[in-house]
Amino acid sequence: MRTGRRKTQTVYCVFKRLMDIVFSLIGLIFLSPLFLIVGFMVKNQDGGPVFFKQPRVGKNGKVFKLVKFRSMTIDNDLYNLNEEDKITKFGDFIRKTSIDELPQLWNILKGEMSFIGPRPWVKGYYDNMNNEQRRRHDVLPGITGLAQAKGRNNISIIKKIGYDLEYVDNISLLEDVKVFFLTIKTVITKDGVQHGKQSVENEIKTLKDAKEKLHKEKPLVSIIIPVYNAENFVTEAIETVLEQTYDNWELILVNDYSTDKSESVAKPFLKDRRIKWINQDKWSGAASCRNLGIKLAKGKFIAFLDADDIWKKNKLEKQVLFMLEKECEFSFTGYEFANANGTPNGKKVFVPQRISHRQALKNTTIFTSTVMFNLKKLSKNDIRMLDVPSEDTATWWMVLKKIPYAYGMNPVYSLYRRSENTLSSNKKEAIKRIWFLYREVEKLGLVASFFNFCHYAINAVARRA
Repeated sequence: MRTGRRKTQTVYCVFKRLMDIVFSLIGLIFLSPLFLIVGFMVKNQDGGPVFFKQPRVGKNGKVFKLVKFRSMTIDNDLYNLNEEDKITKFGDFIRKTSIDELPQLWNILKGEMSFIGPRPWVKGYYDNMNNEQRRRHDVLPGITGLAQAKGRNNISIIKKIGYDLEYVDNISLLEDVKVFFLTIKTVITKDGVQHGKQSVENEIKTLKDAKEKLHKEKPLVSIIIPVYNAENFVTEAIETVLEQTYDNWELILVNDYSTDKSESVAKPFLKDRRIKWINQDKWSGAASCRNLGIKLAKGKFIAFLDADDIWKKNKLEKQVLFMLEKECEFSFTGYEFANANGTPNGKKVFVPQRISHRQALKNTTIFTSTVMFNLKKLSKNDIRMLDVPSEDTATWWMVLKKIPYAYGMNPVYSLYRRSENTLSSNKKEAIKRIWFLYREVEKLGLVASFFNFCHYAINAVARRA
């Protein structure tokens, strides 16, 4: 998400909270006569309590007590999931008109809810959501939300969550106004009102089954390592793959006409059938090696690893699950710089949640050994590396022209090995290369190139600070 947009949304959330306080207080005061009438009717029908209180999951997974006018009979068994809710005649009326929701003005005033946001559900939903679905709890829950406005209880639980995530990603005054008017239409038509215990049980089961299926899925990951005179590193590179907690992978090592002992060092590892050694008949460069690896790859996912870099043991496991949950085309992770011996130096790079083509032009935070592509959503030709200086960055930009975002995941899952005595020359070369990409590959004008370059320089310095 763009920094500017994120700041705008943060400011709006503060404004929204102030409006929640003002309008919930006004609502509680001016609707007090209606509260008295409805309370009397609820009490008078069977002598039971006026309010129904139930634990619900709110922002950041925090549990609170949601308050509604009671619409069910006294003998209704909340815990018998095989028995549908027993709704009173007056309760049916206040449900269809959404009057039963009005006491939630008190929840809003207390800061547990907002007028508009994803509906707060019982804990069973939260417990069976995956990490991506739980993002619906990044904002305050609401009396109404986009899912309610789009179909209330006539749509599947997966679609409801999809609408909730859409709202979270696009929260704004305009979005809230849209939800408000759509909700009025839904309330008038009284569409999708009923939602009993059996419906809740079925939805929770749907989430649980989907989550279990997701965790059981282990698609093949093709890992591609270009090797050029890497005899000092190739053993550690292979071992970092062998040590992964995720074991459904193939490792394709493409030897770029090395003149050292890289091949003989790697040879003992070739007994593992998952590891393949491919020789180039002439030196061709990293882009050519990766493209040959892509051509030979059989996996659903493609991951890149440079011969001198190192992965954390759970890198593949975490990233595969991340991509399955998000159903995304392109992901990358946080990383940490290391010295020539592979020892971390404490300089960690935490990546943005997502990045677009426009943002990537300003921030070259995507590091090759953290990248993973989904070949069910992208073709091999889509990710074929360009034969230009800084081919990796040029390729990320190329892919991002075809998809809305690449998604970042933190914390650190990779070590980026750098030799301290070459930092100065690397900086000069990096400046030349990035400028070349702006002008010759992206075909940007002088002003646009300079604008993006300034942002690139600031972000590059920040990463190494």
